[in-house]
Amino acid sequence: MMNLNLNHQHLSGLMAGFKGAISNVFLMVLTFYVGTELRAVNLSKVDLILPPPYLMLFCSLLVFERKAILNVLSVEFQQITPRQTQHWQWFQKSWYFWILMLMSVIWRSYFRIVILVFPLLGYIYSQFQLTYATANWPLKIPYWMAFGWIAYRELRLVADIIEPPDHPVSVVNEWLSRALQILLITVFMTTLTVLMKGQIDLSQGLYKGILHSLPFMIIVFTFFYVPIRWVEILTDAIDCHTKIQVVLFWLTTYLLMLTALEPRILTLEF
Repeated sequence: MMNLNLNHQHLSGLMAGFKGAISNVFLMVLTFYVGTELRAVNLSKVDLILPPPYLMLFCSLLVFERKAILNVLSVEFQQITPRQTQHWQWFQKSWYFWILMLMSVIWRSYFRIVILVFPLLGYIYSQFQLTYATANWPLKIPYWMAFGWIAYRELRLVADIIEPPDHPVSVVNEWLSRALQILLITVFMTTLTVLMKGQIDLSQGLYKGILHSLPFMIIVFTFFYVPIRWVEILTDAIDCHTKIQVVLFWLTTYLLMLTALEPRILTLEF
């Protein structure tokens, strides 16, 4: 009986190591279909400007995002192995870690403020025939407060990653937290699709298009995409315990970025 329990735990651990790769594939499909819907209702051809009901929905999720992040961080860092802890402590001391943290604060704040919060405030102001430019300075305070709130949360996230939270999280709360993160990630991935449309030239075929864009895509992946998904990538990477799991995780993570930037890769329509 003891051997059966040990084997079951070992098998569960191995399966958990593929969670990040499975999540990437799921998010790839979700981003394609939900992203198609969001782009269909987009009010701009240059940026992602969502209608008010969508803004209200996703801004309401932002209110609970920090709690969701703390739940996921707590769950993942409670199961980190001693070997991973050593690697993590070494990585925290590297210059690359702090560049990622800086980019994370910048881009995570930017996406939440520019894509969701400010457009919602703009819609509310428009109901009173006001804009940020025409409003008196006291009426601009909500914009400044919103900016400060988002920036403060992202700076606190830096501290949470350096000193991860350690509190009990029920299975229900864990998966609700992960679901909330996935919904917000889908919005931001769709934003990447709109902002970087045409960066991958598929006119000469899929292989050549990806190969020719590889240098630029590596820069985007490292300093733009990873910081935006910093929490999810960090926590999913913790689950990887074998080389195969690590390779598969990073491969699907990169493929997810490519399919977000160029959804035609999934449909093979060039």
